[in-house]
Amino acid sequence: MHKIITVDDLTLIFSPLKGLNTASLGIFLCTGSRDEKKSAKGIAHFLEHLLFKGTKSHSHRQIKKEIEGRGGALNGFTSQESTGYYAHFLKNNLKPTLDILMDMVLNPLLKKEDIEKERNVILEEIKMYDDLPASRVSMHLD
Repeated sequence: MHKIITVDDLTLIFSPLKGLNTASLGIFLCTGSRDEKKSAKGIAHFLEHLLFKGTKSHSHRQIKKEIEGRGGALNGFTSQESTGYYAHFLKNNLKPTLDILMDMVLNPLLKKEDIEKERNVILEEIKMYDDLPASRVSMHLD
């Protein structure tokens, strides 16, 4: 059974699973590549990458150490309709994981050197997907 709570414009969904020592937490934004203007195509995906580069209070290394260093996993995605940041972790690490995810979304650094570096990373990612026929067809259909 799950519980849904709405606070202002946030929808919180809780779905406890008894007997597990792990948890998952995600922040999902209702914006994706379909919402982008032609002049800013790719910005949602680009920002998704940049949010992992650090915040005003957590460096890139601190983000990884706080989640992955405690046995967790951290990732993100951009789809046509949404962008998400999520983590899987030991349930006793809920508070630090939530703090970091919220900090990533609300206080990203967006440093110039990270912007230049990620531009190249994303261009390589696009080339990789363009080489896969199923991905290429899907991109053209979208």
